[in-house]
Amino acid sequence: MKTVKIFSLTFPSSLSSVDSGSYLHSKDVIFDPENKILIFKKGGVVSTDTYHNFWPIKKLFSLTNVEFFTVHISGHGKFLIEIFSVIDDDFYIKEKFEMSRIFTLRGEYSFKFDIKEGQGLAYVKITSLEDNNHIDSIELLGKVQELNKVLVSCNICTFNRQSYIKNFVENVASSFLDNDKILFRIINNGNELGFLLPSNCEVIKNKNTGGAGGFSKGMQLSIQDPLVTHILLADDDIRLDKEVIERTLAFLTIVKKEFSDCFISGAMLSLDEPWLQYERNSSLSNKGFQPRGSNLDTCRDRIGVIRDISANPAQGLAGWWYMVMPSKVVKEYGLPLQIFVRGDDVEYSLRCNRQNISINGICVWHEPFCKKYNEIMEDYYLVRNMLLISN
Repeated sequence: MKTVKIFSLTFPSSLSSVDSGSYLHSKDVIFDPENKILIFKKGGVVSTDTYHNFWPIKKLFSLTNVEFFTVHISGHGKFLIEIFSVIDDDFYIKEKFEMSRIFTLRGEYSFKFDIKEGQGLAYVKITSLEDNNHIDSIELLGKVQELNKVLVSCNICTFNRQSYIKNFVENVASSFLDNDKILFRIINNGNELGFLLPSNCEVIKNKNTGGAGGFSKGMQLSIQDPLVTHILLADDDIRLDKEVIERTLAFLTIVKKEFSDCFISGAMLSLDEPWLQYERNSSLSNKGFQPRGSNLDTCRDRIGVIRDISANPAQGLAGWWYMVMPSKVVKEYGLPLQIFVRGDDVEYSLRCNRQNISINGICVWHEPFCKKYNEIMEDYYLVRNMLLISN
């Protein structure tokens, strides 16, 4: 059998950050963000029942080929580890104890995680039984018979946002230099970037045809490459963690064939209020846009978080701030209309009519739309684009 790392523990910038509660719940813990180490004194506790670190067990069993899970932990010290499942049956949230172990850790430790397919989410609670202990990593591994062949072309369209692109290259793309499952294309509609790129990044110089035109150029190049299986579209002005891409690649390597035509839709959170989820994805009806998972407080709304993570794949609109589509779908439905400014991702989602899969932790942070409000854009471009879509 093959082993896939599905989830790694994602850390906040610090335990005092305003969104730390969406990453970890802890008591008597000192956090070293540079080395990603949790340091406990005796009785210190950390748990992962959070927006970013819940394990979506039911979703993984139903959408992927995983047969069973193992938990891999690295660190030093004596600990009590407990695993709980959380089930939402539409009437109430039910929490259930699954297993516990006491172990002394001197490096790495793995164990099989026996859990039923019907369980919803799962999380780990770790209690330190000694002083001066630390946990370096907690990973959920999946066991599958075979892995899907995957090569993702990550396309980012930019216009004179060199600082954003440089940050993305240094903090995200450079982490995948030795990864043969992803390559990066920067479609540059503006001035020269002015800095060197790593070997896994390519710059495509393009005239300023807007976001849709730039994405269309990247998609065209991607489908011409017979090895590319998926196309990832991402805005240039987002912030994301490399774990977002790692979870994306892991999911694609184990997704079931019957769900291989679906889109992966990344959730959008606020750069100003990083605990706030704007939307997971949305739908469009005669009543207008209807965002799903909107205005979710990822730190405090535990029931909302559980139900948002548990959500099934659904028809709708996938935003191009972070969206993954199979190359075969693009070959079948063609390139997007070059609708300038607004409505490009809406038109393409409606045309392809795919189900959207969302996975917690696959998300980006984006500047609030209210800061981008422009009366001409709203009164002209958005109305014009919606009329084009309606036709």
